[in-house]
Amino acid sequence: MAPLRADLAAAKAQLREAERDLRLTTVRAPCDGIVTDLNISAGEYATTGKPVFTLVDSEVWWAIANFRETQLVGLLPGQKVKVYAMAQPGMPITGTLESLNAGVVPDEGTSANGLPKVPRTLNWVRIAQRFPVRIRLDNPPSDLMRIGATVVVVVMR
Repeated sequence: MAPLRADLAAAKAQLREAERDLRLTTVRAPCDGIVTDLNISAGEYATTGKPVFTLVDSEVWWAIANFRETQLVGLLPGQKVKVYAMAQPGMPITGTLESLNAGVVPDEGTSANGLPKVPRTLNWVRIAQRFPVRIRLDNPPSDLMRIGATVVVVVMR
């Protein structure tokens, strides 16, 4: 009987410690957002360094357009653009060109860590290199915003 009482006392102590830890726990997000890829269930433990969900920042939305190197002339930060989401192509979203990427990983030779790789071959035909252009969207409709969605970008000249 004594071992059972000891086990019960230990379990109650663990419960009190867990309740104290919960009271002292604060969870903060760096931005307003949408929780996605939630992979934890009620009763499971969250562990430091192990993600349990993804928070998609819903305060600022960006479009990345891969422009051919022959189309970069005349593109400047601050230019206005119209973005058309494939999900609703009749609804233009305005935006501002924020930046043009200064480099991409070359197809041949050594890799350049930190640079995006944008493939530029189509079977045996060699096509112009593409460079990412970053566009900040102005008040986009929340129901159209998805990371990885396809868009068409038109730069206003």
